[in-house]
Amino acid sequence: MTHTLAAYQHLTGTQFEHAIADLARRDPGVRSATVSGGANDRGLDVLVVLRDGRRIAVQCKRYGERNRVGAPAIYTANGTYSDFHRCDAAAIVTTSRFTRDAEVANASLPAPLRLIDGRGLARWAAGGRPPWG
Repeated sequence: MTHTLAAYQHLTGTQFEHAIADLARRDPGVRSATVSGGANDRGLDVLVVLRDGRRIAVQCKRYGERNRVGAPAIYTANGTYSDFHRCDAAAIVTTSRFTRDAEVANASLPAPLRLIDGRGLARWAAGGRPPWG
């Protein structure tokens, strides 16, 4: 089901995680997308397994426009996706935007995370490329 950005913003955090998993499952390259968020999720809200076997950790941030995703989210996802969750890559999807500090932190990583802001989410929901595409 395709959602507008406004529809995603009106979901609860848990509903948003499920909506992102549903969106991931639309991609024919996805074998499975499982919601695993909750308290102490260590930066993993949705685990996406691609048909080629790669595992993608997705952190979901359903924020209002004025609440941007900061550098701590980058550090958390980067610090756990590989060693803790045994994933090959990570993405952070938000209904909002990323702070400049978050973008700088991400750019400094040897393997930057895929950052999907509200506009990118709207494009993905409208049939655009998924974060692992």
